[in-house]
Amino acid sequence: FERLRLADANLVFPTDLYLDFFDLLRGDHTVFDPPTASDHLRTLQRLCDDAAHHVDQDPDPDLVHDLLVQITLGYCLAGAETAAFQFLRTGWPDDAKARSTDVDPIMQRALVTRDRQLAVSLLKFLHNRRVPPSPRTCVLALEIFMDQDSLMDVDILMRYFARVGYRLSPGRCVKLADFYSRHQNEAQVMWAFEQCFDQPALVPGKKVRWWVLIFCRMKRFDYAWKSYQYLREAQEVPDKHMMAALIEQAAPKHVEKVHQLLDDARRFNLMNPIVAVALANTYARLGCASPLTQVVDDILNRIDQFRAEDVGQLIHDLSRVQLQTHANRVFRAAVHAGIVLPTVTLQMVLNHLAKRPHFGLLSFFMAAWSEGRLNLDPSVAFSLFGHLLLAQERHDARHVYAAMVDEPSGWWHREAAAVMRKLVDADAFDLARDWYQRQRQAGPIPEGQRAVCDLALQAAAAAGDRDLLATIQRDMITFGLPDRGATSAAHLRVYARRGEYDMAADHLRALAVNGSTSLRSSTTPLLDAVLDPLALATQIEPAVNLLTLGCQLGFWPSAAGLKTLTVRIRLHAKYGAVGEAVVKTLESRADLARLPAAQTFTLYYLAHCQRYQEVYDRFRRYRDIDRAPLAIDCHVAFILAGVRLGRTDEAVRVLHETFSAGTFPLRTVFIRAIHFAWVRELWPVLEVLHRLLDDQGMLYHHGGSPCYTALIRAYTTKRDTAAVAALWHKLRRHLQRREVQLTHCTVSVLIDTCRLLDQDYIDEVKAAVQSQAIVFNLSNFISLMEYHGARGEGQVALDLLEVDMPALGITPDRKCIQHLVWVLRQTQQEEALARLAAYVTKINRPDVMEWWQHSLSTELV
Repeated sequence: FERLRLADANLVFPTDLYLDFFDLLRGDHTVFDPPTASDHLRTLQRLCDDAAHHVDQDPDPDLVHDLLVQITLGYCLAGAETAAFQFLRTGWPDDAKARSTDVDPIMQRALVTRDRQLAVSLLKFLHNRRVPPSPRTCVLALEIFMDQDSLMDVDILMRYFARVGYRLSPGRCVKLADFYSRHQNEAQVMWAFEQCFDQPALVPGKKVRWWVLIFCRMKRFDYAWKSYQYLREAQEVPDKHMMAALIEQAAPKHVEKVHQLLDDARRFNLMNPIVAVALANTYARLGCASPLTQVVDDILNRIDQFRAEDVGQLIHDLSRVQLQTHANRVFRAAVHAGIVLPTVTLQMVLNHLAKRPHFGLLSFFMAAWSEGRLNLDPSVAFSLFGHLLLAQERHDARHVYAAMVDEPSGWWHREAAAVMRKLVDADAFDLARDWYQRQRQAGPIPEGQRAVCDLALQAAAAAGDRDLLATIQRDMITFGLPDRGATSAAHLRVYARRGEYDMAADHLRALAVNGSTSLRSSTTPLLDAVLDPLALATQIEPAVNLLTLGCQLGFWPSAAGLKTLTVRIRLHAKYGAVGEAVVKTLESRADLARLPAAQTFTLYYLAHCQRYQEVYDRFRRYRDIDRAPLAIDCHVAFILAGVRLGRTDEAVRVLHETFSAGTFPLRTVFIRAIHFAWVRELWPVLEVLHRLLDDQGMLYHHGGSPCYTALIRAYTTKRDTAAVAALWHKLRRHLQRREVQLTHCTVSVLIDTCRLLDQDYIDEVKAAVQSQAIVFNLSNFISLMEYHGARGEGQVALDLLEVDMPALGITPDRKCIQHLVWVLRQTQQEEALARLAAYVTKINRPDVMEWWQHSLSTELV
């Protein structure tokens, strides 16, 4: 072909010769095999181009038709789909005949290349020539349109199928239903389902499994269960994903079906991680402690059959659905079985200890590592070390430190700053000193030496270690690290912690004379070093004196440092002359007065002094003149001032100009204002705020449960039984209409109210909790135990402690035991106290036992 065409560009080949050329090129097995593939494809496209110019020169219409089909297909095989599309539109003569099967090979090529445009063009080509597409063409086009997620094209094809009465195979029905389920078109899914099961004998078990998953995705459990029953009648074995989907959809309305699925999982040996987690999660949500324990027991009995990756995934999934106690049981069993768990699983177990401390598990982790049953890499050992420090397990922490401090990979040395941070945060100053000395011997770290030195300065300051402070100062000079304020800050912190206020003042004066000008920058938290420890120790007056002196010398606190001090003053109501001095200091410099903490403190101080007109005027000045973004607490003081001055409508209007109606910030303003009023027993203000919340519709707008919580707590403090009962009945109506979502905090407050005011709606609260599928947390259980204990039902409270809480994976902490002891002593329930003592001895928790022994020695128990 190439030689003939080069010899004569105008040579006309017979049509049957073109067809022979196409047959040879398409039939050659090397066409699509490198390295000759590209040459053949180029030849094929040139042949298509050549034949397209001579297609109408043969009088035989059958040969012309065959050549047209070969040219179009040839373009597709050569990878020139655009040329094929153009040839279909313009290259086929109008009088050339066409058959429905002509486009099948081209449509098959379009399916391979996922070319939706070519598929649409083929269907339009047949439509314009009034040729009905073949079933194969339609099915191939349907595959393409579903793959490209083209809903409109699929709908058009489905209407055509309905018109011509074409039936899809069971496999196509499943794919179509899966497509429509992703688009939430239930009608089409049901149509595909009915088509599929018109001939049930032709439906293989694999397709039924897909139907179960599709209906579970659409939350149509009735049809999912019907498909599952068909599978069971056919004696097909279900798979794990189908079982898990059915289990999750069955709860909470079909508890008996959950039990049946559990039996089937055991019968078909499907207690793998996916099914086990689905069952455990479902039983936890249903509050079925016994089946939940049985499921985990089944897993533990065959734990040696699981791969390490599956066990790790199971632990992860159980933790994710808040079943930490059972996750811990699986972890212990895996370690005892000698399963080498992945590093990511070990790290995850330790990460969950940070969220919910479990000292027994931490001890087990440490013992397993000491005995060689856990192989920890340096990063996991570092996490274990941090948790031991937080748990005050200093002996074990030192053991890990000694084993890993010289580990060969050098990970701890590279992460020297992170290790030092752990030591400083845990107040392990002796280890911090040792770690710094080791880093000195190992040499400076290129990118982390500044952080190590700064953290070591904090440790020296916190421990009052002046020798270490001097050593670090010399090393910083040696390493070429200039003092950016950290050294001076460390000296000031030492003075503050030791109560040497005069020396701190002298140090500030010396810095003002001899120090660098950069130390006066507001970005250098020099003054914070002395303010933070004094504020946290409630040494308010020395802190205010040093703040005043520092500001006079040109040292300004940071926004965070000022906030720490002002919040402490507010929490401890240390106003009076101290508050006046702080306000004057803040007003002495404009940039300091614009800080949110300064504005908030000033307005709260004025509100505390009942200088409401000044609150009102200053707020308007901050907002309208300074144009500063105001903190939420500024608006709290403003609304309080508006209520006290009788300007409620104006104050609400200003709030709505700042916050959108019903948003979180506006709701927070009212909640904090309610708290301010009830703490100071400003009951008229509380009633006005209650009325405003009613008028604004904020009791139930966007959930609204926190507003109910604040008001119920306030009226409980006031012991206003009628107001509390009215709020509860209103809240219950909103719950029934699904206008309010309960929170754990609201549940605890409602239970506490039933105890403190002797209300009788505890059963209604429990019903509301169950209707909203809320799982009790530790605080809810504490409130419920106090309620039962106060009513003389100490044994019921202990049942909650020993049975219900472990079933949900909740570990009682020291606070929980303290509350229970307090209420049992108040009601003089000696038998319950004896049972509680046995429980404390059994769990043997270090933090609980330490408090318990102290309580025994002081005759608190």
